[in-house]
Amino acid sequence: AVVVTALLACGAKSNFCIYVAMLALVLAFRFRSWRRGSAVIGLSLVVLFLELSVLFPWFRAGGFRHWEFEELGEGPREIAVSLVTRPHKAAALLVDHPQKRRALLLPLASTGYVAMADPVALFLQLPNWAERFLSSHRTRWWGYYYGMPAVATALVGAILGARRLQAAGLAGPRLGGYAAMCALIAGVFP
Repeated sequence: AVVVTALLACGAKSNFCIYVAMLALVLAFRFRSWRRGSAVIGLSLVVLFLELSVLFPWFRAGGFRHWEFEELGEGPREIAVSLVTRPHKAAALLVDHPQKRRALLLPLASTGYVAMADPVALFLQLPNWAERFLSSHRTRWWGYYYGMPAVATALVGAILGARRLQAAGLAGPRLGGYAAMCALIAGVFP
């Protein structure tokens, strides 16, 4: 069931593979299920590799379209050379925009920062943050269209945070309702 679910999620959209792998890593760490976690991580990365190296070049002449970073070069090789030869320009492009910086808080704010009660849950947002910061396309910096899996990982993080608060005896009687309301709002409004 875990493998089938991971395959379905990875098949939905190419970037979901990275989110599935990170989710498997965090849940394996938190619940000590390394065998299943390793299988899902491996499967997700294999599917991602096949999508990027076989599937995209088949259907699009330029390959994977999200490697377009016009200010740094045409294609992955030129971008890599530009990153090495002009790192200051690349760094400015990656972080010098207020919307990009605000985007870091979006998944945490939409779940009331409950995930911060379990710091491991913050790793769930690494693919989302990388996706936003490594993008030159303004439409990906804000909102959940390109970061769709961030809603799910933010909710999983909130659940992990709430569980940790309850285990420590620090949870109020309405924490479950609060987490459910965050899930409803985050699931409906984006």
